[in-house]
Amino acid sequence: MDFDGTLSEIAQTPQAAVIHPQSADALLALTPLYPLVAVVSGRAARDVRDKVGVDSVVCVGSHGAERIDGSGTMMTTAPSLQTAVEDIRTLVEHLRAVVCAPGMLFEDKGFSASVHFRRVADPDDVTKRLLCALADAPGAETLETFWGRMILEIRPANGPNKGDALAELAADRALDAIVFVGDDTTDADGMRRLRRLPSGIATLAIAVVSAETPAELLREADYRVESVGDVGEMLGLMADFRREAMGEFA
Repeated sequence: MDFDGTLSEIAQTPQAAVIHPQSADALLALTPLYPLVAVVSGRAARDVRDKVGVDSVVCVGSHGAERIDGSGTMMTTAPSLQTAVEDIRTLVEHLRAVVCAPGMLFEDKGFSASVHFRRVADPDDVTKRLLCALADAPGAETLETFWGRMILEIRPANGPNKGDALAELAADRALDAIVFVGDDTTDADGMRRLRRLPSGIATLAIAVVSAETPAELLREADYRVESVGDVGEMLGLMADFRREAMGEFA
């Protein structure tokens, strides 16, 4: 699962996001029942862990660049990305100097960065100004930028994405099935990759829809749910189903 917009409502600031109570309860129920329960986010891995609040959940951060497993061990899954950290910081500072407007939030997460503009008075104007600033930004050629729900995401060019993270988790845990749930552009990366996994792995991609849902995500999803609350309900049903199945075969 993604976090923001999936397990948590989209908040005015990243710090204000809180996991939906029904999803929090469901994650506690799911972890002893399934081989893997993971949250795959653009947030830094430690931030994901703190927001999820369930130690047994694997937390993948920065679109797959880092991971905290169920024991709390931190892994950098792409050590070569260390050289991109300074380029990301330089680009963020350039955008801050050129485009900064009341309500904007610049978030440097190390292996990635985000520019949030949900709270600005004119998001369309800020988007245009960001596009202009990116055109001549220092170091931009070594980085990849893409747009989400009132957010500009920045990560290393050819660096990992959520699809890479899902493929790595599937291989590490020898999974034979994956259900992936997300709400935004970066989650479409994960959904596309599901279709390229080995044929023995069954996959299901579920979009959480809203007024801001990108068309790209809907094209990639197999099914959709209508809200963050629906995600919590779905996860609870998955826990109930697993308990019943285990009881039948006990």
